[in-house]
Amino acid sequence: MRHSRNGRAILIAICGVALLGVVVACVVYLGGQSAPEDNEGRAIAEKFLMQVRTGEVDAAWESTTADFKSDEGRESFRAFVAARPVLSEKAEFVASEETIVHGLTRWKYTYRLGSQGSSAEEIYVLLTNERGEWKVDRFAAE
Repeated sequence: MRHSRNGRAILIAICGVALLGVVVACVVYLGGQSAPEDNEGRAIAEKFLMQVRTGEVDAAWESTTADFKSDEGRESFRAFVAARPVLSEKAEFVASEETIVHGLTRWKYTYRLGSQGSSAEEIYVLLTNERGEWKVDRFAAE
């Protein structure tokens, strides 16, 4: 009887450690990193914007997360960019900030396009961690 209790305790301990390992792996896989390095995140956002600006729309779309691609099909993304000629202008960095969307940490990079007048637009590039790599998850222009 005593042998059985020790065996059960060891089994429970092993299961607990295994469960903890699975939880840690899920957190890392689903974006548990709190932030990209400051220059790294901005460089990713600016490379994406440069690809959009120079007409490399397919390359920009390919560099996004699976969720982005699912929500914004390639043709839809092309149409979005084509409908906004201002996106061919150089973007001026405004700010970056951490934001939480659906319980996941994302980094929002804000840029200004166009003149300071009525035609000025702000664009937002949201990065999220997908399988250990920061990628563009959302892109919006206002």
